[in-house]
Amino acid sequence: MQAWEPAAKAARERDHYTCQDCGSQGKPGTRKNNIHVHHLVCTRDGGTHDLNNLVTLCQPCHTWRHRKYGSIGRPPYKDSMTGEELKTIRQQLGLSQADLARILKISPAAICRWEKGNRSISGMADSHIRKYLMPSIDNVTG
Repeated sequence: MQAWEPAAKAARERDHYTCQDCGSQGKPGTRKNNIHVHHLVCTRDGGTHDLNNLVTLCQPCHTWRHRKYGSIGRPPYKDSMTGEELKTIRQQLGLSQADLARILKISPAAICRWEKGNRSISGMADSHIRKYLMPSIDNVTG
């Protein structure tokens, strides 16, 4: 099994020190806005430190995953909003990706990745999107 520290460092670098749930960005080598590395399959359950089993999360998203799923770190994505749905809602509201990123307090790159389907919208990100956008979209479609 790959050693933990090199694996965690590689995961942070792969994900550009960005939470894969909400898109918030951390800073390399700092404690503030620290980006955690989370096992999708817990090591107790046979998960490894392989990069395919690791995801970077901010502290709130990491805590949320553990509280909601316990040692099962992978949420059920089937009910999450798709990137295509997000793009449609964003466009119906007349928002740019940068506008939406400011509202959600995440990076515009995260919005772009979700809309292109390069990353799944999951966990807290889906909750934040629904919290901020759904009342607005109800007013548009009314």
